[in-house]
Amino acid sequence: MSSNHQIKSHKNQPWWQIDKHRKKGFILLYWFVTGLGLCFVLSGILIASGLRMPTAVATLTPVQNSQLPVKETKIEPKVQAQVKPHVKPKVKPKLALNAASYPLQDYVPTTAWEGTKLPNWNQVTFGTFPGISQGGSFQASSDIIQAVGYDPSRTWLAGQTPDQYMKLGDFQQIFELQNFSLNSIMSLTGLDLGNLSLADFGLMSSQTLGSLVDAIPDLERYTIEQLQPVFGLLSINLASSFDPTETLGDFLAFSPHLRDLSFDTLDLSVYGLDSLPGIDVAPLAAFKDWQNTNIAQVPGLSQVPFSQFPNPIQAQGSAIGILDIAFGIAESQRNNTISGSDQEGFKVPCESECAHIELAGQPSIKGKQWISGKYQEVEGGSGFLGQINDGMEPTGRHPFGDAFKVVLWDTSETEGSAGTALFFRYCVRNMFVDLGCTPYFIGPVPFLSYQEQDPIFLGLL
Repeated sequence: MSSNHQIKSHKNQPWWQIDKHRKKGFILLYWFVTGLGLCFVLSGILIASGLRMPTAVATLTPVQNSQLPVKETKIEPKVQAQVKPHVKPKVKPKLALNAASYPLQDYVPTTAWEGTKLPNWNQVTFGTFPGISQGGSFQASSDIIQAVGYDPSRTWLAGQTPDQYMKLGDFQQIFELQNFSLNSIMSLTGLDLGNLSLADFGLMSSQTLGSLVDAIPDLERYTIEQLQPVFGLLSINLASSFDPTETLGDFLAFSPHLRDLSFDTLDLSVYGLDSLPGIDVAPLAAFKDWQNTNIAQVPGLSQVPFSQFPNPIQAQGSAIGILDIAFGIAESQRNNTISGSDQEGFKVPCESECAHIELAGQPSIKGKQWISGKYQEVEGGSGFLGQINDGMEPTGRHPFGDAFKVVLWDTSETEGSAGTALFFRYCVRNMFVDLGCTPYFIGPVPFLSYQEQDPIFLGLL
């Protein structure tokens, strides 16, 4: 007898219809897994909320250089505060000063003096210094630009010589380069001004018609057609015609608003330097914004020896020590020092990583320690710009004045040797505002090297 009932197959049934016990087990497993996952999520949130993620402080980009192993550090300190005394601007972190090393040798010509060696300043120029070992940049805030009247921002690249990144204004109170004229530079270097164009004279692009006349007053008595750069400037900027036979003085007397026409709108390369009579005898300081002009932008200035500046470089003091022993960074707690800064003095102690040289010689020098600035930084700078680079610079000395700082850099215990480097600063000053100078943080520029038992010039002690 057949039956119409068929046995149900569980083969294609959902799991929840199979069995009450199995159904209950699956439900319990589901809630257990869900609860466990929720615990992990909450734990992750609590852990993340208690930690701070590290932030990048600088971008290091390897830079190829045929002479030196270098790194480029981009630092962009931005001043946010108003240009007022005693206001600390916000700046980004310092340059990594210990990023570069180089072979120990003399990188500038030297001359013998009192048993030691000094740079031969008759042969040293801004253009013959070795290239800087690492690059960087500074971006001025709108407050600074407004206060100074021009943009003092600058960038320096690894391998550049100082004439390419240092400006006339950086040395206005030291070397007084602004007192040079093109003629006086020509007499020192043999430069032929006849082969140069106005584009070669970097100050021209910053001039207006009015500032040019202020710098070279005799231009007013020339007719416009006699001054071809002036004729060209008026031709491209004026919609109406003008009388080219009129003197520039009379023209500006009737149209004083045209004094603001800027020469940066003119192709200066098509005009010879001699197309403006008197430009060769005017002092550089007579031209607008001369402080913001790179040394390399003044024809021939990169070739003038330091001994021939209007205020020549001079050794400060006469102390000489003997490099007795060179020590590496394992040294610590060194207190009998002769290194530091003009802000902290030159007896700044060192607590750790105190690579240094110990000196012998006269009783006042024997046992003194010159600490390496590759590992120790000290306070530096002055005025508003003194806050740049966190107000810090490598420890060192000033045996040749304030134009640069001489820093003990690499030391080698095994070879008994030590090398020095130079660090520069920049200053922003004009007749209306004085923002002071940055710390000496633009470097290192390789300088002189010494072996144990070599005499070393220390300057003023």
